[in-house]
Amino acid sequence: MWTKTTDSKPESDQNVFGINEKVTMLPVLVYYDSLYDEFMSLNCLQTVPVSITHWMRIPELPQKEIANLF
Repeated sequence: MWTKTTDSKPESDQNVFGINEKVTMLPVLVYYDSLYDEFMSLNCLQTVPVSITHWMRIPELPQKEIANLF
């Protein structure tokens, strides 16, 4: 479930999916830096602030699927 950044923010340094509803784009992997109150991109070699309007926790992987990999 998507959460508006104006309603709440994730814990500091937590990786989450982020999206900007004003720009047509797929969700991106970001982390939240509470010290600077900014979402930072994880899609490049440098971490840079990104404009995020909504965020969502990354869901847990199904345990059965992981067990079948080995």
